[in-house]
Amino acid sequence: MGRRPRIPEEEWEKWKETIERIYMVEQQTLKLLIQGMANTHGFIATEKEYRIRLEKWGFRKNNTQGSSSSTADRDSDHARRRAAQALPSNGQRLILDLQPYRHQLSPEFRWSDDLEQQLWKMQIAIDTIIKGSFGSANEDKKWTSDKITLTVPSTELNHSRRWQHLNSQCAAFVALSGVGLYAQLRAALEQLKQDVKGLNMSLKPKTFLFQLIYMWRMCLELLKARLHLPRVQTADQSNLSLNPLVPTFLGQWEKHLAESLGSRDPTCEIMAALLTIFRRSPERLKMGLERGYCMTIKGLERIVGSNNGIVLRMWSHYIKSSSEEDMFIEGGQGDKLSKMFRHISLHADQSYGPCSPEAISISHGYTEMILTKTTIDAGNLNSYHPVLPRASNPTRLEDFAVEVRQRAKSSLEASSGLDYDLVAVEAYIFSTELLAKRLYQRANPLFSLELLDEAIDLLKHGNTECLIWAAMFSKTRVRLLGNKKDPKRCNPEKNRMVEIRARPPMIRPAYHQPFDWVGTSGLTRFLRERRQTARDEMIEDLWSMLDDLKLS
Repeated sequence: MGRRPRIPEEEWEKWKETIERIYMVEQQTLKLLIQGMANTHGFIATEKEYRIRLEKWGFRKNNTQGSSSSTADRDSDHARRRAAQALPSNGQRLILDLQPYRHQLSPEFRWSDDLEQQLWKMQIAIDTIIKGSFGSANEDKKWTSDKITLTVPSTELNHSRRWQHLNSQCAAFVALSGVGLYAQLRAALEQLKQDVKGLNMSLKPKTFLFQLIYMWRMCLELLKARLHLPRVQTADQSNLSLNPLVPTFLGQWEKHLAESLGSRDPTCEIMAALLTIFRRSPERLKMGLERGYCMTIKGLERIVGSNNGIVLRMWSHYIKSSSEEDMFIEGGQGDKLSKMFRHISLHADQSYGPCSPEAISISHGYTEMILTKTTIDAGNLNSYHPVLPRASNPTRLEDFAVEVRQRAKSSLEASSGLDYDLVAVEAYIFSTELLAKRLYQRANPLFSLELLDEAIDLLKHGNTECLIWAAMFSKTRVRLLGNKKDPKRCNPEKNRMVEIRARPPMIRPAYHQPFDWVGTSGLTRFLRERRQTARDEMIEDLWSMLDDLKLS
């Protein structure tokens, strides 16, 4: 892997003012400075690098700035001495708090901006939740871990599946948002809101770790939704598009937690901090979510180790979703994670079986890592030239994608549609979309058509989210078949697509409205008007959600 790359000079200069403020003006310790810069700004450097840089800049605690007039005028014959202080008596000495799960208040920085303050609050709250989950003396509330996964408290096994289902709903909603079917999209959003509300009623301290594991993924996913977003005017007279979905759900969680546990509860503080960031700097919400996600992963890493399967899976998703994904690859982090993925994947296959949810999840995460690295190396995935994949001894991106798809497919085929394992469904959809839509759509359309057809036949027997994905894949097949000279070839696929779209229970009313039209032109006009009405209603819903957030 080699040595860690040297931090560029311009990167140090970028953070010089912030470092000076925290270290010199606020008089924080070097340890707190290093931790704060890493957690709130993503700037990672060793203590040795900091000491060299502080010396170079002349930042000395007892001699603030070498350029200050007071220092320059000081008589060199009168050296500055620190006044001696008496040691505290036994009654005055601090007693260390050995209960790591007790909530600590975040440090109050005199000069830090509001964003930095909120990120510090999140850091303290996240550490409190993680340490409390693993440090509880009550075995019914305590989380444990092995090399592969995390063991949930025995009384909360069903709660994990509810969060997985919510995560699956978010991914399906984002996929549906790119199609332009606004009536179905509104129905899917309403269903998502109801399920979030239902989950709120079961939130309690021993399930907060579920929330930390899944919440960041869900929120970052919802920010990708392709919607006609409300546009507001900022203080500098520029227009800003705002996605109210994420802050709306954060607000619901925060309100419920504040009512049941009090506003000082650590999970409630995380929601409140994110909402504060959104209200004061809406464009920085994604950055706040990414930093919270990273804090959570590092917090888990300190407890269960860096080679735990759940931690590795979260890293792979974070790197794929983060706006600074190349930083991890260039810094050697990608190679390090890939090596751990290979090791833990073999262990999972031996311990749980290659088609188990644990092994599929790790294989999925490993493929995500390879996808990110391949995209960065090629500059763009469109510049990558896939070959026909091979099932044995995978070495290329397409080989690993086929392997994880085959594992997930075997798991799904072994169960009935409504009992599909959600981990297997997620991995199957990811690998099918990667192979059929991103790698082989142009390189080998026939292979893409075959993969999509197989996926549709399997997913159409699943739950609502599976039906949405089956409809998405069917539309892709229609588009691929439409490129052929014979337009009649795509008619059977169009019929299948319409049939699948009408099946989800939440969107059936859109397909059973009374038709008030005569002839083909009347039908076309009616469908256009219905679509425009649904689009306007969707925009109105988003504005209503934004108004409820009370930005001003």
